[in-house]
Amino acid sequence: MNFFKKNLILLITALIFIYLIVELTCYLLLNYSEKFQYTFPYFNQQISPYYVFENAPGFKYKNCIKSSPNEPDVVIDQYGFISEAKIEKQKDTNAIRIFITGGSGAFGCGQIKQYYGKIKSFPLGLYSYESSIAGLLQKKLKKVFPSKNIEVVNACAVKRMLHQSVAYYLETISDFNPDFVISIDGNNDIAPICGFSPYLKGSIALSSYIELYEITKQNQNKSFFNIINLINKLKINNLKTKEKNQNKNNKGFLIDPYASSKYNDYIFHKEKFIRGSEKFLNLIKYYHSLCETDNVKFIFCLQPLLYRQKFNKKLSLSENTMQNNFYIPNSKTQTANKILSSKQVELIKKDANLILKYFIDDYLSDKINQISIEDGFSYIDMNKELMSVPSNIDVFVDYCHLTPDGNEIVAEILLKKINTILNTSKNNNSKIAK
Repeated sequence: MNFFKKNLILLITALIFIYLIVELTCYLLLNYSEKFQYTFPYFNQQISPYYVFENAPGFKYKNCIKSSPNEPDVVIDQYGFISEAKIEKQKDTNAIRIFITGGSGAFGCGQIKQYYGKIKSFPLGLYSYESSIAGLLQKKLKKVFPSKNIEVVNACAVKRMLHQSVAYYLETISDFNPDFVISIDGNNDIAPICGFSPYLKGSIALSSYIELYEITKQNQNKSFFNIINLINKLKINNLKTKEKNQNKNNKGFLIDPYASSKYNDYIFHKEKFIRGSEKFLNLIKYYHSLCETDNVKFIFCLQPLLYRQKFNKKLSLSENTMQNNFYIPNSKTQTANKILSSKQVELIKKDANLILKYFIDDYLSDKINQISIEDGFSYIDMNKELMSVPSNIDVFVDYCHLTPDGNEIVAEILLKKINTILNTSKNNNSKIAK
């Protein structure tokens, strides 16, 4: 009996010793291994009940792309915005407040990894606020209107589509009483023009954002046991590794597999694209109507797109090589793989190629311009505005993201449009006063 007790005590002692060793190892890994040094929030986006996902408040982007080393890295504020100073809902009476909405191009993303090292490498990551379109526009407006309190807010997000920006305006932006809303969109809404619902991508992605939410909550609730904390951190690592692997699988091709897509193919599908574009056009009209109701001036911008053939800047050597020889599978079609057959996905890719090359130039841009005249909002086709940019200046780092020069040029285009609107409004008010 004593022998049994002695062995039992030894076993329990050994188990306790092993557990303490495991706990100590977990503690050391959690506190001293760079692999697990995450700060809350752990992900740059989180689930949203209104538009599937939103920028995670408090998320810090490290090693941002900067014009000067003194520029701070980007931190998302409590509303999902990026701005120079904290934005209060109560607006200064002397302020000109501008919100920019859109996807990753307007958000300030640099070159995507699939292009990096292929033709010409540009910085990866996110532009600092000061070097982004929003920051540069604010700086320019301050010079033109030195007596005004200028506030330009970056309210964009990676992957965001137009209908999500509309919901964002209703849910958050409208509370801040903006003077201008500038929508810089186009690329993320190509799939709906192909004939698919604009809400399809969000419905597919919803489960992944629920997973982010659950993992975030688990890591916020610290356990007494380090092994449980380590397991929760490993879940973050696994998710980030999974995302990296997906990006690796979404490789670009140095030879465009759809280069054979000719104008005749486009003409054959044109009516289908016209029907598909109606939802996109209606969303633009709806966005404007919401702004108009709130007495907000609305500017819609068709974002700069490298693959447009007829209206574009004078391409540099790297831009010309990318346009003619490099193709990147669209991430939206990668998402669609979950519910569509490979044949359907292939058709979307071919259609998207035709839309970028021909449909926007032949139909869509003119149609948006027509609607803007009829409904009374401002419209900028960025590609048309870029046509005077010489070939010795790189504007594109990939299919839609911009160089520092590109951000500067877009900000200057926006400045001119805003200045024209404000001067027109001032002149009209003067006539009324007389």
